[in-house]
Amino acid sequence: MPANSLSKVGIIGYGLGHVFNDVCASMWFTYLLLFFQKVLTFNRTNSGLLMLVGQLADGISTTLVGLLAEKFSYFWIVRAYGKRKSCHLLGSLCVTISFPFIFLPCLWPSLDEQSQMIYYSCFVVVFQFGWAATQISHLSLITDLTECEDFRTTLTSVRYGFTVISNILVYLTTWVFFGVGDGNQSVGYEDTDKFRNIMLVGMGIGISATFGFHIIVKEPSEEKKDELSPFSIEKSAVSTPKIGILSWLSNPKLYLIAAIYMSTRLFVNLSQAYIPFYLQDSLMVSATYLAIIPLIMFSSSFLTSMLASLSNKHLGRPLTWILGAMIGCAAALYIQLGAGSFLVQYGIFFVAVFIGASSCVLLITSLGLTADLIGDNTESSALIYGLMSCTDKLANGLAVVFIQRQIPCLKLYELPELEETLSTVPHDCVSEAPTGMPVEPNGRCFSFYQDVLFYSTGGSAVFGAVFVLLLISIAFVKRKQRGNEVV
Repeated sequence: MPANSLSKVGIIGYGLGHVFNDVCASMWFTYLLLFFQKVLTFNRTNSGLLMLVGQLADGISTTLVGLLAEKFSYFWIVRAYGKRKSCHLLGSLCVTISFPFIFLPCLWPSLDEQSQMIYYSCFVVVFQFGWAATQISHLSLITDLTECEDFRTTLTSVRYGFTVISNILVYLTTWVFFGVGDGNQSVGYEDTDKFRNIMLVGMGIGISATFGFHIIVKEPSEEKKDELSPFSIEKSAVSTPKIGILSWLSNPKLYLIAAIYMSTRLFVNLSQAYIPFYLQDSLMVSATYLAIIPLIMFSSSFLTSMLASLSNKHLGRPLTWILGAMIGCAAALYIQLGAGSFLVQYGIFFVAVFIGASSCVLLITSLGLTADLIGDNTESSALIYGLMSCTDKLANGLAVVFIQRQIPCLKLYELPELEETLSTVPHDCVSEAPTGMPVEPNGRCFSFYQDVLFYSTGGSAVFGAVFVLLLISIAFVKRKQRGNEVV
């Protein structure tokens, strides 16, 4: 496989390599909190802590995998098969043996909730290690397969395209099992089998895609990576020294791009995690919307992915990211200001389209910025992607725990906590009705998830835009200094 070109089949094969991760991530971010709070009836704090455990495990795993990935090739079988693909295979096996148990009731239902937290945390840690190993090895392959910036952008776009397809398949499956046209509003324990079936279908799709990736994609050998190509002839005259971890940590650009990547992931993941609660507890629409709205979001992402690649090529990455952030801010404003039947019947679909398009642009551009930062230092690719992912996971985990602790509504399954917390709960969020819903329709309970989406999407977009502008300013100053030196 040439260093700077891939066949169309090879490009598709590369895209298949992250489908298993994408399917699991779709269920993790979209339905984990919903499943544990409304189906398994865990209290809101423990549900958030479980996600934090996962995010911390993922962050630590990505850093370790990034640091140790280059040493992984000491084993002869790894050198023979390829260090990236070997790491990918190990990660996929870990995901296979752990993920199913996360979306199933505890094998020992008599355990109390705290004991079940330990039970689920064990599977979550194994799953997140596997997920991290698969993600880092797959991302690192981009810089191994090609040295061309435009071709790297193409691979990133194809990777994101398959991410969108994976999510669409998950939401279509959810739509089927929750019943097309089913008018049931709330999700509860009786939906356990539905989540199990969705998980099993997703596992089948992911394992099949992983199998295709390992058959189609041939990882270049270390000798082949060093072969001269049209893009590296000029570089061959001067040997590029390897950059160590301390050199990377002293590079200010690393922190700027890490902040941009973190903002992107906060936007994508928090919107994905809390859209179901917004639909269920704020808009109170049918349970089928748990599939329909995310499906529209990722369909919009898929249609936007090619435009995002063109924009990156012709407008540049910083400007493209700013445009994506503006689309996200527009969606956040409509969530906060929109009201009435129009929002429920039509407006929510516009919100889904805007969030999907924004997520696509931000994610493709952030990954492109990261690949540009690595440049020719492909030996550091696993380390850099690991550091980026660690920052993202830690921020998302802490954000989820913070949000979970702010939830004002008391559901009936949290009655053991009632005596301790009743005095601190707003009056309009306490209900004696069998549904556990607040009596006053305009109280904090109904607006809480609306506020969560507004601040998480709009705030993340604005926060990231600040660092993009700093990146543009630094580049401008450097160009001006070089111009003065020439004069």
